[in-house]
Amino acid sequence: MELDLVSHQLSVFSNTGWHFGIPFKGNNALGMSLQIMQMLATQGIKLDEYPLRGFDDETLLSYDANAADAFRRAISWIDVVFRTFKGRLREETGPVQLFPHHLDIAMNWFSGRLVPGIDPADEDNADEQMNFGFVTGDGSINDAY
Repeated sequence: MELDLVSHQLSVFSNTGWHFGIPFKGNNALGMSLQIMQMLATQGIKLDEYPLRGFDDETLLSYDANAADAFRRAISWIDVVFRTFKGRLREETGPVQLFPHHLDIAMNWFSGRLVPGIDPADEDNADEQMNFGFVTGDGSINDAY
């Protein structure tokens, strides 16, 4: 599945060439969920339980195609900047990634040094690192960074 910000739809693809899309505009979470399940069923993929908890909201979703297009262009340019920056770093870096929870794009840089006072066996915290990212802000992150 992919969020297609060019065609303004949720696109689903299979390895057999099958594809379907659900438009963002004029839809709600429940409607999109039911359409996904129905389309999967047409391909012989039947879900034992319909996992609608959290996706049963019938509130019509607002969708601004122009704002989505501007966001897509911004993320594309930021991706180029981060990949160029990443390519110039000699030390280890993580991949440039778009994270779905806030639609932020980010990467990690690892200096190769250990953080003083942290147990070197602590894999999550022992390596000196820095995160570089961009997010527009949302309900839980007030400001862009």
